[in-house]
Amino acid sequence: MLKYREGDAMKRELIKSSYPFGIIEYQKYLEYINQKGPKKYKDMKALIVFIYPFSNTLVKGKYLPAKFAYGKDYHQEVKELIEDAIKDLKLTNYEIKVDVSSLKEKTCAYLAGLGLIGKNSLLINEKYGSYIAIGIVITDEVFKEYDRPIEGDYCKDCNRCIKACPNKALSSEGLDKKKCLSYLNQSKSTDYLFFDKMKHLYGCDICQDVCPYNKIEDYGLDSFLIDEEAYLSLEELKSMDEKEYLEKYQDKTFNWIGYLPMVRNLLVLKVNNKDITKKELEFFQEKHKSEKWFYDHIEYLKEKLDE
Repeated sequence: MLKYREGDAMKRELIKSSYPFGIIEYQKYLEYINQKGPKKYKDMKALIVFIYPFSNTLVKGKYLPAKFAYGKDYHQEVKELIEDAIKDLKLTNYEIKVDVSSLKEKTCAYLAGLGLIGKNSLLINEKYGSYIAIGIVITDEVFKEYDRPIEGDYCKDCNRCIKACPNKALSSEGLDKKKCLSYLNQSKSTDYLFFDKMKHLYGCDICQDVCPYNKIEDYGLDSFLIDEEAYLSLEELKSMDEKEYLEKYQDKTFNWIGYLPMVRNLLVLKVNNKDITKKELEFFQEKHKSEKWFYDHIEYLKEKLDE
């Protein structure tokens, strides 16, 4: 990563990160996304963008989340890593955002020279691939020099991700998120047919697994390696409620979607694998019959099980 001198001080050397980072002007980011002025963060001048690698090693199992959810919640982990990385800057006015802001994180990372946006709609870093978490510091700190995007086209004529997507969510036009399995299983979508192709309990890795830039050494942080809580049990979920779910999985990325969507996801996978009985489906359907979106999806799964 380039480092620039500002007078006698080298602010960048005060940023202690073992992984790549880049700095861009907030105003330049706004101009790039065609936003005339700041709707939020009006006093902020710069964005310091960090990337951290997830593990790219596949763990075998029918009922596992995507790799970004194997280990600890990346929102929490990345925020702590960034806090430590910038402490020597002694910033007085800043916020750290990890996937929970109005900022277009992939765009910020691209502008900061951390990679290019691939045909899978994700940021691809030449060294770490696309299995990466992005975190951003929004600050009123002014830097003399800023990073700029790299030039090139990592994908070129490769269309592996487009061909691999089972719901055809990817095309030359970009991503249709309403067909994307990762989007679907984090929502209460009623497009039941698209769930028939689901392979992961939460999220999806299909388009990334086929990407040549992910056929690399595993650089994943230890905290992102798979742990016991990545394995959800249907028997355990039977006796749980929302409060118990949130408490047990408070350190997991999939905590935020709540108990019932995760139950739905596990039931979908069980039906896709013909690994469940209608009686078990009816148990959950009756237990949560007041939730119409859930009740109706289970009705669809019961019919599918009979096919």
